[in-house]
Amino acid sequence: MNFLQKLFGKTESVPVNDMPRPAPPVVPPPGLSALMPFGFHVGQLTDIGRQREQNQDSYYTLQSALQSSAGAEPFGVFIVADGMGGYQKGEEASNLAARVAATHILKHIYLPALARQDHDTAQIPINEVLTSAVLQANQAVLEQVPEAGTTLTVAVVIGRYVYLAHV
Repeated sequence: MNFLQKLFGKTESVPVNDMPRPAPPVVPPPGLSALMPFGFHVGQLTDIGRQREQNQDSYYTLQSALQSSAGAEPFGVFIVADGMGGYQKGEEASNLAARVAATHILKHIYLPALARQDHDTAQIPINEVLTSAVLQANQAVLEQVPEAGTTLTVAVVIGRYVYLAHV
């Protein structure tokens, strides 16, 4: 509840009858609905939590669209890492892990898809790339911030599919 109160800036409860009605759906301008036909909306928020003095969250997001033989498909990379609170330099570990994973995913999924004439991602081994991204992020943390720890969650959206990796 604290999270929602902080997010919406309200501390008092609102009777159900007095709650605002949902806004009508947003109608995209002509042409944009062809790019994002699946209602691809993203929000970001980070919170320090109740027990820490320092926020050790890091995140990375990329939204795009790829042309394929089936038409324009949404593409997104979403990464969140949270330094482990009991460890020194958790913020450095989370930032490093997010950057290394994002770089690997962009290099091995997004850029190859853009380089293909039809932008088809079917030939890209996405699960293997995500596994490799997590392993590279882990290795970077072990080498550069050996006394630190972090979580790492990665989601890659391609069309109607979501590929996940989590440590």
